[in-house]
Amino acid sequence: MVRSDKYFIVQKFRPSPLPIKGLPLGLRAVGHYNAPPGNIPPVRYSTYTAIAWGIRGSLTATIEDIGQFTLTPEYVLVITPGLKYCLEASTEGCEFRYIAIDGPQSEFTWLNIGLWTGLFPTREAPSGWLDGLAELVVSENREDQILAVSRAHDLVVYQADIAKELIRDNLVYQAQWYIHRNWHNCEVNIESIISFLNVDRATLSTRFKRKTGLPMLEYITRLRIAGAKRMLTTTSMQICEVAKMCGFKDSSYFARLFRKKTGFAPLQYRIGNTRSEVKEFNIPLSQTALKDN
Repeated sequence: MVRSDKYFIVQKFRPSPLPIKGLPLGLRAVGHYNAPPGNIPPVRYSTYTAIAWGIRGSLTATIEDIGQFTLTPEYVLVITPGLKYCLEASTEGCEFRYIAIDGPQSEFTWLNIGLWTGLFPTREAPSGWLDGLAELVVSENREDQILAVSRAHDLVVYQADIAKELIRDNLVYQAQWYIHRNWHNCEVNIESIISFLNVDRATLSTRFKRKTGLPMLEYITRLRIAGAKRMLTTTSMQICEVAKMCGFKDSSYFARLFRKKTGFAPLQYRIGNTRSEVKEFNIPLSQTALKDN
């Protein structure tokens, strides 16, 4: 914990580096920041899913390959594992609170309830709930750790329900949810999305770009390239396997597109960026190309 009269950082971590064996989720950290204007170093790689609530001011999160987004008190940010990002306090007295959740299901659990890396509307930050989690996360007692992740899970489900109540365009939300659940499938394209939603292509395309700032195809492509980067730097899969796992039928096309988007061939990128350990981050915030639902 670091505090001053004006600014402070309070972070509480689970005593063990890994969640309880056998559990799909674990509460890793609970934090509270009041940061001065400027960058909040260093650049980070997300290694677990995190939820952050704005309290005062605004925080800009820039995520590689995806975009730049702003957390304010009207929103909650969700970030899932494997993304590189940096943070900047955009205003005086930028205050926010967060929880970080790890475990083998830390990404898919939230996707199933309708949350993904992105910015979602919310009401005021659940301060009482977060205070209770901050007390539980530091306990070495197994039962407390189980209770901590159970309550954290309930909190995220509650926030997902709020987001669904407050979204401004449910059609775009449903389209994004479909994309995030299926971008790794080679059969997912604009036609499959409009067929699934049973909607006019022009209507969805116009509303999707207005809300996200991106055409649907580019939105899907960015997710696939980001996924490919993660696999190239954290696995030993062959390039053709990475292509298939990221929704590309043709590995040659994947290689050309990857070079176009990154400036490197997939193998060059792997050699230059492979990391045996993904850097653990302390302030979990990030965002896909999703402005406000």
